[in-house]
Amino acid sequence: MSHMVNSPASLEDHTFRDPPHVVTRFRVTVGLLAGLRWRDITSAREFMLLRYGQHPWPVRIIKLILWSLYVMWCEIPDSLPWVTLDINVSRTPYWLTVKNPLENYPWVNDPQGRLPETAAVVVVGAGFGGAAVAYHWSKCGSEPLVLLERNEAASGSAGRNGGIVVMAGGTCHGYYVYQPVLRYLTERQPEMSSEERDIRASDFADIYVKAVQASHEMIARTIETESIDCDYARKGWMFFTDPHSQPNLEASFAFASRMDHCDWVRHHPEQVRERSGVNTPLDGAESRGSATWHPAKWVWGVLSVALRSSNVELFTRTNVQSVQRDDSFYLVHTDRGTIRTRHVVNATESHTPTVFKEFLSPFPDLITPYREQGMHAEGGPPSMTPQIGVSGPLGWFSRVASGGIVFGSDHTPVKDHQAGRNEPSRFITRFESAAIGKHWNPVPLHVTHEWTGTTSTTPDKYPVVGLLDGHGLYMLGGFAGAGSAVSFNAGQTIVNLVLGRPCEPNYHPEQYFSPFRFTDPSRYGKRPA
Repeated sequence: MSHMVNSPASLEDHTFRDPPHVVTRFRVTVGLLAGLRWRDITSAREFMLLRYGQHPWPVRIIKLILWSLYVMWCEIPDSLPWVTLDINVSRTPYWLTVKNPLENYPWVNDPQGRLPETAAVVVVGAGFGGAAVAYHWSKCGSEPLVLLERNEAASGSAGRNGGIVVMAGGTCHGYYVYQPVLRYLTERQPEMSSEERDIRASDFADIYVKAVQASHEMIARTIETESIDCDYARKGWMFFTDPHSQPNLEASFAFASRMDHCDWVRHHPEQVRERSGVNTPLDGAESRGSATWHPAKWVWGVLSVALRSSNVELFTRTNVQSVQRDDSFYLVHTDRGTIRTRHVVNATESHTPTVFKEFLSPFPDLITPYREQGMHAEGGPPSMTPQIGVSGPLGWFSRVASGGIVFGSDHTPVKDHQAGRNEPSRFITRFESAAIGKHWNPVPLHVTHEWTGTTSTTPDKYPVVGLLDGHGLYMLGGFAGAGSAVSFNAGQTIVNLVLGRPCEPNYHPEQYFSPFRFTDPSRYGKRPA
């Protein structure tokens, strides 16, 4: 892809052009309204709850309508002089436009090959989690492990995300974890005192932050020792805010101070501008240890290392239709045959409710799929610092190593059968493109790709790492969009559990990460007797 050069002349042409005529505004607004689909309506509902949830329903709806009309009449038309879209915007995620060294593996070289009939371990899903398990197994496992993927390696959320390796939760660092756990305890255990709920939620957040940070350190070491080429750059993750979300940011600073989470630091507006290029009048923050990378290259890299071991096999384009318990074994049924195994690892994330539905009766709401949207554009503001992740109240942005910009938004729950669908919203593409000019500078930006992926969350928005059925079925998932960092260390924990080895140190204690925390309130956050 060519990289658009923003000359002073182009800045002048696009920044100071006369505002669009009323006819143009009308045409854009009508076009956006005519193009709305049901997926846009569901996203709008989530946005309304996020921004206006404190108001009564009628007020929420009015505020949403007024906000939408303002965006469609003012912000998006104002961006037309400098935002352009390809005639046929590609739906291929930007990260998957490079050559996949494991494409159609191993069938491309062995079209008549067959799946093994037995294995010690079968891992379902070749994304962040599955690749992590395969890698760690290749270092210490001695029996056969088979990794199955219905499409291509990294074709799911691992190839459709923002390319940011976090050091804690999402926005607001550890407070991002504390809030949903506290909300869950308030709803599910109202008899618990507010002080006890605060202590329990704080413990969950602290354990999570330490697990993610340990995982990221392991990722950095692995990239270096294995010479994995994935455009890794550890330059931090910047956050800016607006008056609506500023109180949460302030609460996050107080929480980080209380928990001694030193990675989360305050920045004044000048510091935010210097580090990220964002123009803001408000204080922001930085997660200093976070990084950016090419997520698909990371998955392909660790899988390539794992496949050097004779006890790891990968089979892509192999759809797992169901998993069945058979005494002390499991039968993994695929469209290419059945594998009998002693252990199964569920690394399917948002596809858990469909592939592993037979095992979810104790916790039917364990996994909820969420749709996220990403875009790629050429050009954009030169002040956007390369390879530094940036998140605002309504979107995330990053100038990648190649020079283009990857950015996105949305976080909307979808039905189980909609997991994995690629159905981007043109409204979101237009809105977030306009936001780049709003938060940086309005200079030429050419959108080339738009796509959606699916992440997953649990009832308390906290991951699951451990046994799923009490026998030999393990799971790592529910990462809520932070799987890039959480999953690698979690994969090692799963391998240790399968092998019966002690996890020292144990970054995923059962009382926090086991799915059985949802079935017994007295067990939530407490060590089993």
